[in-house]
Amino acid sequence: MGTDGKIFRCGRKLQNNKKRKAGRIVGIIFGSARYENIIAVDIEVEETYRRRDIAAFLTEHMLSSCSEENLTVQWDCVESNSASRMAAEKCSFYLFKKRPYYWFEIS
Repeated sequence: MGTDGKIFRCGRKLQNNKKRKAGRIVGIIFGSARYENIIAVDIEVEETYRRRDIAAFLTEHMLSSCSEENLTVQWDCVESNSASRMAAEKCSFYLFKKRPYYWFEIS
């Protein structure tokens, strides 16, 4: 099964980061894969803390620390994830290309 996915890119480097609220981690961003100078980014914010600019804070912090390595950061998201797309665009990512995504269930 597939759906159109969007790939966003930003030419700044990647560093692992976490965001804490009240002594616990409520958001995290990290590079999940690397090919040559491209790093795929994954980000997650606890649902009750969304819409508070935590994703933007994490992304901007991560991107600002990346420039020394000349890495291209890639943000993948499916068409239906408008919150992810908006967070990416807010942080200066631009639509690079659309492609199908495929997944399967393990039983």
